[in-house]
Amino acid sequence: MWADHLTIARCCGCIAELDLQSGIVVMAAGLHLLQRDLILESVRVDLVQ
Repeated sequence: MWADHLTIARCCGCIAELDLQSGIVVMAAGLHLLQRDLILESVRVDLVQ
């Protein structure tokens, strides 16, 4: 989960430096990881219930 936050922070840094292409690529990678974690978390919650 912390890696996602760092990736998103890195994306914001790239965008702030007006390196939009790098910012978009890093954001896409971060969102992909976040999506995977959310799917796994929802499955874990369903199994607990």
